[in-house]
Order: sequence, then structure tokens, then C-alpha cells
Amino acid sequence: TRLTEDNRYFFDCINTITMEKKESTEVFRVRYGEELSARERLIQFNDGVAPEVTVSEDDELPTFIDGKFTNRTINNEEDAKKALSDLGDIYKENLGNDYKFKKVDTDVDGFKFYYFDQYYNGVPIYAKQMKVCVDQNGNAVALSGDFDYISDFDIEPAVSREDAKDSLLGIYESSNILNSGELVIFSLNGYRWLAWMFEV
Repeated sequence: TRLTEDNRYFFDCINTITMEKKESTEVFRVRYGEELSARERLIQFNDGVAPEVTVSEDDELPTFIDGKFTNRTINNEEDAKKALSDLGDIYKENLGNDYKFKKVDTDVDGFKFYYFDQYYNGVPIYAKQMKVCVDQNGNAVALSGDFDYISDFDIEPAVSREDAKDSLLGIYESSNILNSGELVIFSLNGYRWLAWMFEV
């Protein structure tokens, strides 16, 4: 099911925050505890200048922020994970949504990139990942990725792992099936479904 107006939180992108892949500037809002608009919050974090924000065409959630989005100093993966919650309810760990640290990369200039895979009630969401970019001083200077805000989704599979694997045996030799199968959530264009994922 698609997100409803009750649980969708938008970025307020009036005037100086431009939206890529949009014909014109649109208004989006994000809810914070004190109802401070995202535009005001991001401007405060970036010395009075609103950063560039890109949103997904599918669900209008932000996929890229080119600038600071938190005042938290990030020294490790735990700090980076907490920084996602500083954006408000969009990336907050709630309603079963969670992030698991995957890896950290460092480029030649000393910038670090913390990667987090998204999970829902312990089930990975295929290809949904957030990346927090941190400068040499521990400042979160950018955020990118593909996120899916999921709620009230049944993770009980209708087909067992064994039955799913048996269906593959009619196509592949057993020696070509490289793992025992992993339950994942696929999400595309507002639709979601469970699947057993095997490597062949």
C-alpha cells in the first residue's frame, strides 16, 4: 500500500530548496517534535544557506541532501545511525523500520561513507540503503540513498523456503543454487511483496 497523508512527512522546500526531476518548486513538509520546518532546520545547520534536496518521484521522500542535516558529531557507525533519526520521523526507527550497519568507506580526501541497509521487522528490504557522508571533522555533510517507509506489512510468507527452493530445482541444478534462501521485501512504485531470494 502507498503511504497515507497521516504517516507521510514531507520536506518544506519553499523558494531556495530546489527539487531535481521536478518541473517546478513544490512544497513538502517534515514533522519535527517542535514543528520546526525542515527548511528552517536545514538552513540553521548550513550557516544560513538552504542545501539542495532531491526527492524520489515514487513516494516524494528525500533521497539526497547536499549539506548538513544534523549537528551531531559522527565518529563511528553508531553516531551515523543516530544521525538518521535527527531528520525527524522519516528515517526514525519506528513501526518496525530499522537500519543495520553494512560498511564504511574512506575516500582519498578523508571523507567517510557509512552504509546502512534498511530492514522491516527483521526482514531486509531489497536494495534499500542509506549512506551518510562525513567530513574529516565528523560533520555529516550529505545524505543519500533509497528509503521505503513501511508500516502494517505482513512478513509471514505464503510459500515455505523449501517449496520455493523446490520450484527452482525444475530450472537449475541443485549445485547451482548457492544459498539456502533469504526472505526479503521487494518494493517498487508503491507496491511491496515478500520473496525468497536465492543465489544461482
